[in-house]
This record gives sequence, structure tokens and C-alpha cells, in this order.
Amino acid sequence: MNIVELLLPLSLLLGLGFAVAFIFAVKTGQYEDCETPAHRMLFDPAPAADSNRKSKNTDIQNSLETETKTTTRPAHSPVDARADVEKQNES
Repeated sequence: MNIVELLLPLSLLLGLGFAVAFIFAVKTGQYEDCETPAHRMLFDPAPAADSNRKSKNTDIQNSLETETKTTTRPAHSPVDARADVEKQNES
């Protein structure tokens, strides 16, 4: 029963804190215009192309392509093991 005496005032204080924060946000205009920011991103002009950024992306893409071309299966992969078993079964 002692824990209730601690948790009840603590929860009321927490609820009061959230209520004060909400009232402060409303009074400072936080909720005045909720629609414009969502639509603004649709009408903003495209950012200027940064040649340095573009070259970095190209370098990353090239390195990824090179990695995929040079990587091979391990010498004894599960696919090879299955093929070995099938060859033994055929003989």
C-alpha cells in the first residue's frame, strides 16, 4: 500500500507536466498551421546539383559494382557439396 502513496502523486505530477507542456505549445503557436509544412516539400525547388556529391555517389556505385564482379563462391559452397552428393549417388 505504501507504493500507491508514492505512485499516485507521481503520476498526477507527470500528467500535470504534460498538460502544462501542451498548453505552452498551443500558446506559442506550435499547432497553428499543421498543413503547410506537409505541402511545402512538394513545391520546393530541387536542390542545386553538387558536383562533389555526385562524384562521391558515383565512386561508391563503381566500387560496389567492382565488388560484385570480383566476388565468387567459396571453394566448397553448399551448392558444390550438393553436386558432389548427387555425383556419388549416380555412380
